[in-house]
Amino acid sequence: MTLFQRTMAFLTRRRRSYELSCTAPTSTEMMKDLAKFCRANESCYHPEEFMRGVLTGRREVWLRIQAHLQLSDRELWRLYNPSMLALDEGDDNGGSYSNREAVDGDVWPNG
Repeated sequence: MTLFQRTMAFLTRRRRSYELSCTAPTSTEMMKDLAKFCRANESCYHPEEFMRGVLTGRREVWLRIQAHLQLSDRELWRLYNPSMLALDEGDDNGGSYSNREAVDGDVWPNG
């Protein structure tokens, strides 16, 4: 199995985990709470720089959840690995990407 195939399998498993956790009928209240906590529909601006950073971090969590719920595996690949766009099916460059590989879902560069 090529690096690309292992990575896509990993992304499929991870995206499916998000889907099972966040779209189940019992998760509605959790998602509403997370949307509020993560400021899904409001600005992250705060006059204090530290709090602005905290709020931005929360928002980043919401955006990650939404990405896994709404994007395909290939779109996730492109989103989290823009420097690896050349890697495609049939092109297994081994460890040419800082020797970080998605093997059995243990390590995922930048994502």
